Parts: sequence; structure tokens; C-alpha cells
Amino acid sequence: MSSPELPVLKGIRVTLRRPREDDFNARLQLGTDAEIIRMYGGSRDDVHPMTEDAARRWVKQLLDQDYAWVIETDTLIGQVRLDRVDLRDMRASLAIGIEDKTHLGIGLGTEAIVWFWITHSTFSTSIEFQCA
Repeated sequence: MSSPELPVLKGIRVTLRRPREDDFNARLQLGTDAEIIRMYGGSRDDVHPMTEDAARRWVKQLLDQDYAWVIETDTLIGQVRLDRVDLRDMRASLAIGIEDKTHLGIGLGTEAIVWFWITHSTFSTSIEFQCA
């Protein structure tokens, strides 16, 4: 399947846009935070410093996904993506990650999801959302 043309989604404080190869610098600057890794379900024992190679892999993984955006305020702070997209059944799983500890707990992830939800009808492929 070829990647769909995804819109840029602009909220009040966040912008969601397709990742770019040059995003690795911003991802590298965010580093790796043990508490964020723990919130993702990882172990603090497995936390390693962010390297240029790891930052490039992070960006490449987003670029390789058909439905993935980076979350920006004044700089890149995270990602939002649809995983396991099933266009026939019109289902997908939503994943979001704020990688900058200074941007946690102030509603930016919520705003990203709300703007994503509100503007989803602008996709070239219609996807319906259902809350389980």
C-alpha cells in the first residue's frame, strides 16, 4: 500500500505533521528519560542514552508508517500514529507518545488527540473511531 497524503493538523498549542528525515536532530535533543520509558511499560534498567543512530531509527520508523505524525509545539515533542489500520473494517489503534518530560501533564497529548479526532474526516481515506 502506498502512503496516503496526510494533512497537517493544527491545534491551539500543537501541530501534527508528517515526520521529516531532519527530525532526528530534534529527537536527539529530547534524549531518553527513564520515567517516560517506564510509562511506556519499559524498565529503567533498559534505559540507554539517545544516540544519533537511535534518533534516526525513531524517525525512520515513523516515516515507514502510513499514518504517523510528529507532535510539535515550538519544537518536536512526540508522535501520534495509527497502528494496525484495517481499511476494510475501518479500525485502527491510536498510539501517542510525548517524549519531552517538560511537556507532560499540561494537556498537549490530549489536544493532539482531540485535533486528530476532530479533523480525521479530512483524510484521503475515511477512518471511523470507536471507543471500547
